[in-house]
Amino acid sequence: MATCNTSPSDDTCFIDSTTTQSLAIAAAGGSATLQLGGAAGFNFNVAAIGGTYTNFETFQKIGSSNVTLTGGAGGAADWDIQSGTLTASTGNNIFNTSAVNVGSAGTFAIAESETIGKLSGAGATSFAPGQTLTTGDASSSSYIGMTSGAGNLTKVGSGKFSTAGL
Repeated sequence: MATCNTSPSDDTCFIDSTTTQSLAIAAAGGSATLQLGGAAGFNFNVAAIGGTYTNFETFQKIGSSNVTLTGGAGGAADWDIQSGTLTASTGNNIFNTSAVNVGSAGTFAIAESETIGKLSGAGATSFAPGQTLTTGDASSSSYIGMTSGAGNLTKVGSGKFSTAGL
């Protein structure tokens, strides 16, 4: 079930595999975070961002599960993969200007080519064969995590993209 703590200054909502994702969950403003996690994997329809899930500034992956993104990006939100795996499954799951930070205990899995604003962090990025992750905004970022799989990491746009560990 969804657990949401809402106030004008800080909003956090937690969704796991048992959450009914057709419920409308809106943050009251302020620093709003939607956490996806738990022990069991599940699908999360990103088309609901800005509709079913409104006013969240950050989407955070926590816990050991694999959350698979489905649907086309419904709105801009930054992603913070603290632990477990977040899988971009169908391309265009993440808004093209969104930042993705991969924490040291997290994995960003690219099952189908994806374009994001910027990539940062120290966690892992894995690629399905032949898939590409493109970072494309004008801001600078640093990614020191490891990559695996037979895919491609491409940087476009004017921002500086620093890497280590690739």
